[in-house]
Amino acid sequence: MRCRPSTFCFLMILLVPSCEKKLPGAQEIVKKAIAAHGGEANLRKAAMARVKGTSVGENMAVTWEEIDDSPGRFRKRVEGKEGNREINELFVQNGQRAWWRGPEGVVDTHPRGEAVGPFAVLFSLMGLRDGEFSLSVKKTRLRGNPALEVALTTADEQFYFSGERGLLTGVKSRKQLKDGSAVTQEVVFSDFRDVEGLHLPHKFEKFIDGFSFTTDTLVDVSFLNRVEDAWFERP
Repeated sequence: MRCRPSTFCFLMILLVPSCEKKLPGAQEIVKKAIAAHGGEANLRKAAMARVKGTSVGENMAVTWEEIDDSPGRFRKRVEGKEGNREINELFVQNGQRAWWRGPEGVVDTHPRGEAVGPFAVLFSLMGLRDGEFSLSVKKTRLRGNPALEVALTTADEQFYFSGERGLLTGVKSRKQLKDGSAVTQEVVFSDFRDVEGLHLPHKFEKFIDGFSFTTDTLVDVSFLNRVEDAWFERP
């Protein structure tokens, strides 16, 4: 006997359990990532660190060393070549003041924000957990790999979490350029290693509007117990 479409048949369809697994909530995803990266106490250690690395891009290869004292204090020296140009530059930030030293000497410049350096995005996990943000969650892919996207619905910024451990593996945002235009910047994290209780990425691939821009590789990471105030004075 054939079942004709009816209200009864329609209700039976609705009652069949869905095979689709329910997505975890945004806060659950963020808390899992904080634990996966080493926990809040260990993450806060990364606020004061010395990091050495390399950056490679089109016609550019440099080495750099930076000292982070978040929030607000940052020092980075860069040496290498971009095309035929030799690079020997220093950027220093101290709160709301910042300086850049290049071929023409020292000039005042704009600070980069309170949290800078390669691990700044990890600090934002605690901000996502504690802040009163409107967050959305969806399944997506990050450079071809499955991921969960947690997006700030009040800003054009997305965080990506991947794997069984739920590590933070990427971030995407809109960046305003000096000429008033805007680009989409995507940074993908990989090569995770354990450093003094933290599970940290050592490779950072940056894409601008979908095109490969630079790849940063960390070669040495150490956490500091103290820093010298002189490191963050005007060069």
